Amino acid sequence: MPQRAVPLAYTLILAASPAHSLEVSVIETDFEDGSYRVELQAMLDAPADAVAAVLTDFAHYRDLDPRIRESEVLATTDNGEVLLRTRVQYTAEFEPDFWVPPFIGRRYALKVLRDATLRLFANVEDRARHL
Repeated sequence: MPQRAVPLAYTLILAASPAHSLEVSVIETDFEDGSYRVELQAMLDAPADAVAAVLTDFAHYRDLDPRIRESEVLATTDNGEVLLRTRVQYTAEFEPDFWVPPFIGRRYALKVLRDATLRLFANVEDRARHL
């Protein structure tokens, strides 16, 4: 096979892979009172029961996102609500040689949070599609 055909073959294989079809209607990030928050409203292209199975498989949260270090069910209420402790490690480092206004650093952190949340739910969708 000519050398130029190899990259083309890989491109065609990758192009043929099923893409995530996560349809995001709302994703908002916010920094308030010293905490970062994200809200996501999205439709996942997977059966609802499979998505629920992935989201309630607390022992395997780390498989969805390597930044999730551990998750532990602390309690379950009588009506089935779960109190869950999840330890997440997000690391972002940037050290400019000049002064950066806090709103720029926060804007960067909010973008990282937004992008990580989208990747996490794309992983949920992918896992649910293959259950």
